[in-house]
Amino acid sequence: MTFLDQLPSQLKKARIRKGYSQQQVADKLRVTRQSISSWENGHSRPDLYNLSLLSKIYDEPLDNLVKNNHYLDLQ
Repeated sequence: MTFLDQLPSQLKKARIRKGYSQQQVADKLRVTRQSISSWENGHSRPDLYNLSLLSKIYDEPLDNLVKNNHYLDLQ
């Protein structure tokens, strides 16, 4: 499985586990709700800065979000 297969679902699962709506996460990151949706649907991907912030918001180690993904290879 590649980054594009796994990261979107991992982001969505982490958000749901924390009980956040897409809008709540967007507000915390100061991005649009559509950005969160796009990341979770695999239409785009967060940059490393936002990925790091998501890790903190979700209380999820960055390694867990990118594990078995080729995210850094795609940068």
